Amino acid sequence: MSLAPRHFRRQAYLVPLTLMLGLMALAGPVAAQPCTSPVPATWTNRVQTTSGTLLITLATLQYDYLPGEPVAMKLHIQNTGASSVFVANPGMISPLDVFGIVSDDCDSLSQPGCVEVYHQPQVIFFFGTGYTLQPGQCREYNRTWDGLTGGPPAPPPDGVYAIISGLSGLPSDRDGIYLPNGGLRLPIRIDGTVPVQSSTWSAIKTRQD
Repeated sequence: MSLAPRHFRRQAYLVPLTLMLGLMALAGPVAAQPCTSPVPATWTNRVQTTSGTLLITLATLQYDYLPGEPVAMKLHIQNTGASSVFVANPGMISPLDVFGIVSDDCDSLSQPGCVEVYHQPQVIFFFGTGYTLQPGQCREYNRTWDGLTGGPPAPPPDGVYAIISGLSGLPSDRDGIYLPNGGLRLPIRIDGTVPVQSSTWSAIKTRQD
């Protein structure tokens, strides 16, 4: 798969606490969102692993996407044990989550010759902390790729891509994903030849009638 070179750099900026809070207020929440239930069944494309009693899920709503179609992604961490678990933040950074999208033949975000079509976050802050998950509790990280890459923005070539995600402890290390170790890897396919399902057209007609 041929992609025009595009390199993302996860940069760490050490800023005063008051400035950081102001920027976060403007940019919206960057912390994980507390949750109390498993990943909804509507997130059909998923991969899971465990770390101790933590069940870690990376999911999208589907496997196939049209060129330029937004891709919603969810990293979900749930404590399935009977005791509380502390999720550490070794780099004391915020946000903790990393989402990168590369060609499916790439094993990592920093593999030579591999180009990311998406990477978040672009900027991180210090002053981050870990958090405790009580039994049954979970936290999730949600990101959405708009389906475009490069400049000017355009859909990448059709093909299979891999979402690599997890919690990162080192702001300058693309492969510093420590939870789960090395990250989770979930394939998606971009295919402009996928036909529109008849049920979709029927739903559209129903809404118009």
